[in-house]
Amino acid sequence: RSASRWCLRADGYVNIFFHPWEFSDLSGYDCLPWFVRSPHGGRMTTKLELYLSTLARRASFATLREFTLSFPEYDSSR
Repeated sequence: RSASRWCLRADGYVNIFFHPWEFSDLSGYDCLPWFVRSPHGGRMTTKLELYLSTLARRASFATLREFTLSFPEYDSSR
């Protein structure tokens, strides 16, 4: 959250990507490193929801395409 606030102040935007496995139950995959498995599933989903709701108080959300089109010098024909 601190890094997101810093980026918003400095640049006016934050680029966030969530890995698909972060929403899955990984408890049966002991071969994965702990930093991939912890937290996971419902617990991780809850943490992400809290993070996004906190971020929504300071920023709006857009797709990368919408963000790119917000730049006047963007030429979509390239």
